[in-house]
Amino acid sequence: MMIERIEICMKLVKMAIEFILSFAEAVGVVCMENEATSRLRPVVRHRSYSATHVGLLGFLP
Repeated sequence: MMIERIEICMKLVKMAIEFILSFAEAVGVVCMENEATSRLRPVVRHRSYSATHVGLLGFLP
């Protein structure tokens, strides 16, 4: 029974690591796309309503 729990735990840790790696890769792709599009767009001097307020992002535990 204890060995089964350890095996399940190892599988869950492996899944978590794969998720984190794929999430980090996706964030990197988005950052690269944002950098590429920001070079192409002209600079606009008005307030951006698409930016999220820091207070609306939530709290870290």
